[in-house]
Amino acid sequence: MEKRRLILGLILVIAIALYIWIAYFEIPNKAKIGEAIQQQVPLEGEER
Repeated sequence: MEKRRLILGLILVIAIALYIWIAYFEIPNKAKIGEAIQQQVPLEGEER
């Protein structure tokens, strides 16, 4: 029973760490890349 609790706790810690990493590091980086692409490529009808 103790081993099962340890494994469950380890999985929980990894899941929380992965969630925090994705939420605070991956998505903002992709948003910055998206903003950079939007700034480089003008929208149609904007510069005419």
